[in-house]
Amino acid sequence: MGYKHLPLQPRCAVVYGNDDSTAYQGTIPPFLFPRHDMWTITCGLRLCRRAGCRSCAAAPEFVTVHYDCYSIFITCSKEVLGLEKNEAVARLWTLGSYRNPWPKAELIRLAERHVDLSALQKVAHITGLSQLGWLPPELALLIRNFSRHELFWRSVSVIGLESNLRPPRQFSRILLNRVLSWKRGGPSIPNPSPQTPPFLRITIDNDGICEIERLENPPPYTGKVFKELAFVIIYVPNSQIYIEAKDKRFRLRLPKNVVGLATWNTDTPPVPSTLLNPRSLAPVQIGPWHLCAFDLSLCSGVSFFFSFSSPAGVHVHRSEDSSAVDEYRRICQSHRRTVWIYMPIAPDDQITVLGCRLTDRGFSMLACLDLAGEIIIGRLGKRVTQDSLLGYGTPLTMIYGEPVGQQSVPVLGARHGTLGRDKFPKPFSMQDFNPDVDDAYFSWAPLDGIQSIRGFYDKDTDLCRGLIFQYENSGLRAVGECRRYVDDSVLTVKPYVLCFRPVPNPASQRVPKAIGVRVELGNDAEHEHAGEGWECLRIGHGVLTFSFTEDSSSISHRSHLP
Repeated sequence: MGYKHLPLQPRCAVVYGNDDSTAYQGTIPPFLFPRHDMWTITCGLRLCRRAGCRSCAAAPEFVTVHYDCYSIFITCSKEVLGLEKNEAVARLWTLGSYRNPWPKAELIRLAERHVDLSALQKVAHITGLSQLGWLPPELALLIRNFSRHELFWRSVSVIGLESNLRPPRQFSRILLNRVLSWKRGGPSIPNPSPQTPPFLRITIDNDGICEIERLENPPPYTGKVFKELAFVIIYVPNSQIYIEAKDKRFRLRLPKNVVGLATWNTDTPPVPSTLLNPRSLAPVQIGPWHLCAFDLSLCSGVSFFFSFSSPAGVHVHRSEDSSAVDEYRRICQSHRRTVWIYMPIAPDDQITVLGCRLTDRGFSMLACLDLAGEIIIGRLGKRVTQDSLLGYGTPLTMIYGEPVGQQSVPVLGARHGTLGRDKFPKPFSMQDFNPDVDDAYFSWAPLDGIQSIRGFYDKDTDLCRGLIFQYENSGLRAVGECRRYVDDSVLTVKPYVLCFRPVPNPASQRVPKAIGVRVELGNDAEHEHAGEGWECLRIGHGVLTFSFTEDSSSISHRSHLP
């Protein structure tokens, strides 16, 4: 008899439900969280992180809990509410399983909305940090985000859950179309008439479904986005979707032939002009992904993360101080050979064309900006197999599906702007530009009309990872890996020379002979360098190219674009 699979999520695990996920059934002993893809533990279970695993689809629904959090919850349930262990664990299973908007929903990464101040004061008093308990909510949340996985903050979350427990309610199930509206903690308002508006908007936070409301029509797209909420728009007449209710919490029960629903980072989801599968560039319909839509005219840049030439993740920077560090670290944990490619967008610039390319070297993103010009993000192949237009015009909205686990980005798309061209600009060919490093990602920037250059330097090796050029027309271009808030950065205004020298990269463990590059920027024509092998480029002439992999990098000077 084969092992049952326990589908792991990053929340960590010990309680599970019955076969139809309507009630708590049992608990498994505590175990060490494994490093590998799958690990056998006691009780005939395998821990599994594989996306799309059929054995996981047939398994009971598991709720994963840190063992110390589990112990705190059981103890507090006894002391505060007088619950015996089995009662407490059953409540814990309901709290955990109803965090999913429907059984076995893929994890949606949402920011915390608030810190429970009452729970914070209790934990702060116990730990001798009483002053921390009287901080303003915004400041407490900011501090928590820097150390969210520490036992202190996990204890605050557990005690906060405990204090908000409602009296137990029996499990019930009704058709979704029979609900007019609902907010967490309150009673549902029934739908009294078949003439009720036909659309429902469901709002989801870190604790699951928190609100249901009726809409006459899907709301027009406004560009507003949320980090702490996700949304589903459903046309409910004749729908066979049910609401399951327990302890004043709601979740959906989908028909057996429906794997999941599309969730969005906006309460007014756009209608995509294009949706493509990045692997094949074939058009696709909206599927059960968490879709993120961003009006690029309101953004300061986009970070693309690649692994083996596939898009492993995307982070849209909504402001100058927006950081992609958390996304980068998450992707590095689940993917090998990750590179971070940043595309800055100047305040006065705008993306007018967005597309995708497949070559013999893999996937690339294509973008055309009014001031910065044409940009190719990815490996530069020798043979283009397909170009596909994602979106054009201004303002342009980019759409992508968040990857799950070790998967790559499942879908890319766009919503066209109202003004602009509908074809690719011809300079996107770039097929005669050969990288200096085999199988490398490739970037380039003109050296004329430069206002400033910001260099990014590895903190351990002092090697240059990337450069951002600001031009006199206010446009911005990035070459290499500009890992903002990871590497040290130095700004040079009105540089006269850019000097570089290839050197061994001591940080590379995968490629012993990996080569990096040292870069020095200066304002003086007359200058000297320590050591030999430096090449000095006078700013104002030609094109600088930056070829790079996760281990190696190389800079060269070309007289002109091909």
